[in-house]
Amino acid sequence: MSPLLDKKTNTIITPELSFSKETPVQLELHGSSWQGKMITWWNTGLSIVVDGYIPVTVSQGVTLSFTNRNSFLRISGKVKKLDLWGRNQEEEFPILGQMCVHIESPDLDEFTSFKLRSLLKKQQQQPLFTQISLKFCAEQTDDPLIDVSPQKSTMVKPPIELPEIAKAFHPRLESTLFQCRNGAGKTIIGYHDSQENSHDNAPVIILAPGYGETKREYITLAYFLASNGFHVLRYDHTDHVGESEGSHEYTSLTTMKQDMQAILDYAQQQWKGNKVTLVATSLAGRVALKVLREGYQIDQLILISGIVDVRATLAAVHQEDLIGDYLDGHGRGVTNVLGFNVDGQVFLKDTVEGGYSDLASTILDVQEINAPVVWFSAEQDAWIDKCAHQQVVEALPSQQCRSFVIPEGLHRLLESPRKAKAVYRQIVFACQEQLAWQPKPDELIEPSRKDIGRQNRLERERNQTRRFQHEADHVDFWSHYLANFHYIANSHDYMAALDHIYHLLGPVSPGNRVLDAGCGNGHFGSLLFAKEWTRHQRELRSNQEPIYYFGVDFVETALTQAKIQLAQVLRQADEGHSEATVPSNILHPNFYRLDLNKPLPFQDESFDRIMSNLVIGYLRDPAASIRELLRVLAPGGKLVLTNLKPCSDLTQIYRNFVDRTTVRTAIHEAREVLNNSSHIRQGESEGAFQFYSQEEFRQILSSCGAVNPQVFPTFGNQAYIGIIEKPSLAINEDIASIWSSDALVAA
Repeated sequence: MSPLLDKKTNTIITPELSFSKETPVQLELHGSSWQGKMITWWNTGLSIVVDGYIPVTVSQGVTLSFTNRNSFLRISGKVKKLDLWGRNQEEEFPILGQMCVHIESPDLDEFTSFKLRSLLKKQQQQPLFTQISLKFCAEQTDDPLIDVSPQKSTMVKPPIELPEIAKAFHPRLESTLFQCRNGAGKTIIGYHDSQENSHDNAPVIILAPGYGETKREYITLAYFLASNGFHVLRYDHTDHVGESEGSHEYTSLTTMKQDMQAILDYAQQQWKGNKVTLVATSLAGRVALKVLREGYQIDQLILISGIVDVRATLAAVHQEDLIGDYLDGHGRGVTNVLGFNVDGQVFLKDTVEGGYSDLASTILDVQEINAPVVWFSAEQDAWIDKCAHQQVVEALPSQQCRSFVIPEGLHRLLESPRKAKAVYRQIVFACQEQLAWQPKPDELIEPSRKDIGRQNRLERERNQTRRFQHEADHVDFWSHYLANFHYIANSHDYMAALDHIYHLLGPVSPGNRVLDAGCGNGHFGSLLFAKEWTRHQRELRSNQEPIYYFGVDFVETALTQAKIQLAQVLRQADEGHSEATVPSNILHPNFYRLDLNKPLPFQDESFDRIMSNLVIGYLRDPAASIRELLRVLAPGGKLVLTNLKPCSDLTQIYRNFVDRTTVRTAIHEAREVLNNSSHIRQGESEGAFQFYSQEEFRQILSSCGAVNPQVFPTFGNQAYIGIIEKPSLAINEDIASIWSSDALVAA
């Protein structure tokens, strides 16, 4: 085991104990368990090798329990690092592999550390612990912000009585569509959210969406503010996603600046003399600093994960220096920028010449700002360097800046609804305090979830696109997308999601029928066979009835690739099988070209296990398709579905992959998929695709007839996985009939 590098101190951490004997550990996460073994004990933690890929993320909390007949010991920590131990390509099944999870427990006291080290030393001589289990912690329900403003260091929480206030009264809100034009003459579409019969002199809060976001993502924040008496304007940028005029291909920071200036002018015209707060997120935060530096006067600026060094952010996300390449004269055509395809020459040229590109330009801008600033930064933000952020904050007068850290938060605030809610509350507090507006003293009113949901549906329906009006357009898009999807089998996040599905499906018995609904290039079929083949080897099972695997998809080229991939895996196994592992006795594959938007041509209760990976959200009526899958699921069977989260950050998946590979062709394919993912993000913003929050996903499954469905994060925390178990029925064995794969198809 190689030593670990402590990046904070730049020192090598040498393992204190290395386990020559296998020390089994059971790892539990999101309704599943994996088997692993402890390999080393460090002075601040330990390392565990897992069989397979577990959908865990760096910084996730853990609880490690040691149990023997005489004692019980529990320690807490977090995931420090993840290493992949995949097999070499020359070995039998490169799709299988292991990962090493490095656990850090820096707060371990000296006595507990000594006691545990002594017990582990004894474990090396003879088994001591009857059980060692590791539980990964789910998101905490309490997400207080940390106030790191100058001369402050306090935990900020809403008042204890807030939930009662929130339940007691929900003011009636209305959202009115408006439009105006920017300096280039392009039309901006937005909504004005306010209370019915609101005060004319109430302050105005402008919500500037982040890059790649629309006004619909800000309904909840807008309704928080409107419920407390503010006028709220939220809008879509021009030359961007959403309803405003222009194509996203030609987006630039200058067009975002023109839009922001136009909305500020609109607010001043509509509410002369009212106080104004501007709330800007991510890249819009950098634009807001430029707008204020150029002379626009407001009463408060609030930044959420505001980017301070555009060049560094692009390099961190894409693992290549886009700005540097431009400065060196290497022009780009249409290229992916932060998950969306844009004209690279237009965007990069504007970023440099407009004075947005580096940290120095940001510091120059903030030194000229007079408005008070409230800044929310995420503790685990991979887009923003903490030192650079601190330099910008320090460039502001201390009395003008309040700064909050979102514990364990990520760049995209919407990835964690609980953390987002804590930020929204604090934004309301900040506006009430700075703008001296609190119609009802000592109260903060939360909006109705029903009102938020209703407005979300209305705007989604309004934005319904005609992108795939013809089936051929849909097929062409997904054919091109899947043609560049081969690299994904080497992505830890993707393989961890497939492994998660496999574990949640539960044991698959000989003779079971497994439906892969939307099989794509066939990765799950190959994983299923590899897992079962390995299990047969380990258990030395004799020949028996195989598992019947059915892969269905509507893209013919993907089905062809799935057949080829699975055939290669089966042929590879056939070259060195034992009597107990004849491939044809383990898995019997079948493939059909089917459209999941239509009724399935299978009889009721045809399948024992059904899975559908990253498909449901792309269907025209997800609920109808789920009900159809439940129709063909046998009693006692399981249905496992995954769906992207709203506003998921697929650049994170790309970055994780690039961090772990040096194969140039694989990186090229990964970039192609990232480029195609911009169409998915745009389809989501236009209402063509439907991605659900954890609670929404649970509600959808329940509405389809599921009893107590479970929903967990997966796929690098960019998707949710839902599990439905169909209630068992008594089976009359006397009337059970022998079936074939053809008999499954309904007449």
